[in-house]
Amino acid sequence: MWNSESVKRQPSGVIMKSVVVVYSSKSDNTAKIAQAIATEVNCQALKISNEEKVSTVDLKSYELVFVGTGIYAGNPNADMEKYLRMADFGDTKQFAFFITWGGAGTTCQLVTEKLRSILEMKGQKVTTDIFSCYGGWRYALLRRGHPNIKDLEDARRWSREIVSHMQK
Repeated sequence: MWNSESVKRQPSGVIMKSVVVVYSSKSDNTAKIAQAIATEVNCQALKISNEEKVSTVDLKSYELVFVGTGIYAGNPNADMEKYLRMADFGDTKQFAFFITWGGAGTTCQLVTEKLRSILEMKGQKVTTDIFSCYGGWRYALLRRGHPNIKDLEDARRWSREIVSHMQK
């Protein structure tokens, strides 16, 4: 699992044509990471939420899908979970997860396993490399200031490595 403490430097400029970032974010922590990844690998970042007409996000034309969610009471964002359960992905794709969270126990592992299970039951592939970083809460002192500049740099490096691995 990747996190802001375990990232190694990778060469920049890695771009893959059929990549997209989909994310759900309540406090904009996951959105910040999503935008950093999308900018780094030159693709769109699409927000999944009930307000954004979830059914209009079509992933059939993509080979690699970065999926981002925060963790809420030990669960992924409900909008993202619902979207992944309902979506028709067409051909098999590669998925890579990125998570923002408060750092409580094993919730990151539990959430990624839940999402992995949903996708694998639909015949999709999921990387074992997962990026995670803390997400600060607006009204709490816990993890305030995250994701920070280092977290964003680490997410960009991680995304480059995922794309580079896919091109081999």
